[in-house]
Amino acid sequence: MADIFIRGIQSADVGAMWPTVSGWIQDALEAGHSLESIDDVREQIEAQDYQLWVVYSPEPVAAFVTRIATGELGSALVAVCLGGQGMDHWLFAVEDVITRFARDKGCKRVCLHGRRGWTRQLASYGWAEESVNVTKEL
Repeated sequence: MADIFIRGIQSADVGAMWPTVSGWIQDALEAGHSLESIDDVREQIEAQDYQLWVVYSPEPVAAFVTRIATGELGSALVAVCLGGQGMDHWLFAVEDVITRFARDKGCKRVCLHGRRGWTRQLASYGWAEESVNVTKEL
């Protein structure tokens, strides 16, 4: 197995990386039924409200986007979306990076909104299903 490394992309470098990662991000947004478009996400990344991360093995194989949500009682690192190929080979590294990044930023928790399959994928890393989102399309 190739070495895995993850790099946070500086907002000034998003344009150069976008052709490589935008398809993965688009697929993740669609699979998660996001109300944000790919353009919304890119704007938030370039405004430094969201952080773009790229998973390398050694070439780019995945990308994910995070943001920090802050409230009166503390903050949480929120995984906005994650997409790519070969997740079984790099999910452990993503989980480690976002957990360390969240701790470094003083977050109380890390959370994501996603399909139920994430519960199974992340259980071995100590994640637990806390709630269920129920929606109705109008």
